[in-house]
Amino acid sequence: MRSLVGEIVGAASKAASKAPVPITGRRGGGGAFTQARASGDREAQAAAMGSNGVLFAIVGGLAVDVSGIEWHLYREAKSGKKEDREPVGEDQHAALYVFNHPNGHMSRQEVVETIEQHLGLTGEGWPLFVRDRRVDWPVEWWPIYPHRMDPDPDPETFLAGYLYRAPGGQQIP
Repeated sequence: MRSLVGEIVGAASKAASKAPVPITGRRGGGGAFTQARASGDREAQAAAMGSNGVLFAIVGGLAVDVSGIEWHLYREAKSGKKEDREPVGEDQHAALYVFNHPNGHMSRQEVVETIEQHLGLTGEGWPLFVRDRRVDWPVEWWPIYPHRMDPDPDPETFLAGYLYRAPGGQQIP
């Protein structure tokens, strides 16, 4: 049985149904998913996993373990006691639904595993949350490459935000 939360988030998510930022180059050829081009230090760190068996075993094993954790959301009990709290189902909370159904192309385990691999290899893990103006919460989340994220400095506020550098060279705030 589908829930109202699932219907709303699912409809908004299907409206997007494509990666929110370019992940591969326009010419195809597998792009960033299958080709490791060491153009920068963080990219070389990320690519090292495929060429070093020990690193692959360590980072891959940790990522699988972290992504396999069963996450839960609880309502605080009126008594205030931890043992009296009640679990919340994904049909009752949009954040939990989106967490368990991140986007139309990846499972929760794949997204968490990818972000954990990025953290293990580069020390950075970037989830990108996609919003839809029809609802007040994110409707999708995606792992994006940390070596493509650059700070956008600001002389007054120090940091204006971050820019994603797409494979084609365009910068997306």
